Amino acid sequence: MKRDSTMLEHEDAFMTKQTDMIDRLDKSLKEISDKNTQLMDQLADVSSKYEIISVQYKTINEQNKKIMTENQELRMQVGLLNDLVKRLNTDLLAMGGHDYSDKIEEISST
Repeated sequence: MKRDSTMLEHEDAFMTKQTDMIDRLDKSLKEISDKNTQLMDQLADVSSKYEIISVQYKTINEQNKKIMTENQELRMQVGLLNDLVKRLNTDLLAMGGHDYSDKIEEISST
């Protein structure tokens, strides 16, 4: 069977369409691959930043616990000092001195 020119033209057009479609698919695949690489880089960057923030959070949380403990200790010391000042005022009154109870309460409440 002899191929006529019309059949050859159809085959050539079909091959050209196939080649064009393969080229477009290759281009799309490369674009997808490049985008995937970009996203993986961004994910690595975000992951790295998350690790840094996580460490910072843990550090801040530990510092906050220390501060809360120190604050509690200071409150206890202030309470002891208030008791001591009240006892001193009582002793002062017993010795005939001036009553500073109002002033002590004012200072204690702040």
